[in-house]
Amino acid sequence: MQAVFIEGVINNEKEVTALAFIITEECSACGVCVEECPVEAISEGEIYVIDPELCTDCGACEPVCPVEAILPGE
Repeated sequence: MQAVFIEGVINNEKEVTALAFIITEECSACGVCVEECPVEAISEGEIYVIDPELCTDCGACEPVCPVEAILPGE
């Protein structure tokens, strides 16, 4: 799988961050990953989203996803 990156501006400087994990469109929004995340980095929506600023790359979310929608970002 190819690495996934996001771009942003922090302190007036462009920064590119590699995402540790991504949630794909296969997400069924069941909420299991939200309950498992120790740092509350996953937010609800039509499909869930992982906040790269909060994610600690612990990987707790990936094995609990019943539809295997959470994948390593790099």
